[in-house]
Amino acid sequence: MNYVALTERLVKALVVDEDMVTVKEFPSDDENKITIEVLVSETDLPRLIGKGGRTLMALQTYIKQ
Repeated sequence: MNYVALTERLVKALVVDEDMVTVKEFPSDDENKITIEVLVSETDLPRLIGKGGRTLMALQTYIKQ
């Protein structure tokens, strides 16, 4: 499964300025883990995080499965 493409598609669905979305993957020492960095515009950051961090936590939960 391509987690970077999945993450990018989900994040672009949540933000207003889709052109500013950048998703990068960084390898980990553990082959079962990867680190994904998501960059969005400053104005879209609160939208991505959500109230109390709910949107971000839901996104993380969805991608972990």
